[in-house]
Amino acid sequence: MLDTAQKHNLKLKIHSDQLETSGGSYLAARFNAVSAEHLIMADDRCIDVIKKHGVIAVLLPNASFYLGMPYARARYMVEKGIPVAIASDYNPGSSTCFNMQFIMKLAYLIYRLKPEEILNAATINAACAIDRGKEIGTIEVGKKADIIIWNTKKLNFLLYTLDNNLCSIVFKSGEIVYNSTDI
Repeated sequence: MLDTAQKHNLKLKIHSDQLETSGGSYLAARFNAVSAEHLIMADDRCIDVIKKHGVIAVLLPNASFYLGMPYARARYMVEKGIPVAIASDYNPGSSTCFNMQFIMKLAYLIYRLKPEEILNAATINAACAIDRGKEIGTIEVGKKADIIIWNTKKLNFLLYTLDNNLCSIVFKSGEIVYNSTDI
């Protein structure tokens, strides 16, 4: 299946090493996948092989939180130089949260990522993990204006508070799609 997908120039994303060290990381490397998701049980060899092949590690902290599982070794991956993205993994079986502010807080509290690393993981690295880094993920001329305005003066405070939604305004392709003052 992966050979056929590659022959048709499909970009591959591999569900990898969630419940055990399954070899998914090796498949991601072998097929030059854009990303490998979960990586909860990825050992040092798995991490080394995705780094060598430029695979983006997409970490899904809420899946571990919801299922009471171990967490991926995000801090170690970042220190190894692997681009790390974070996402919600929203689904009814193992991750019933699509609130990215909460996901970012988990990355701060559990993964021990720095605020700047979390911002990169939730923006440009996430965009690259879906092969859209040239279109979205940063504020630049020529990119879509997908922007969130947070009601805080410091990035640290966004990650510090646990119980409130600090999202003030959301722009999608330059158009306001959410404004907290309209509620």
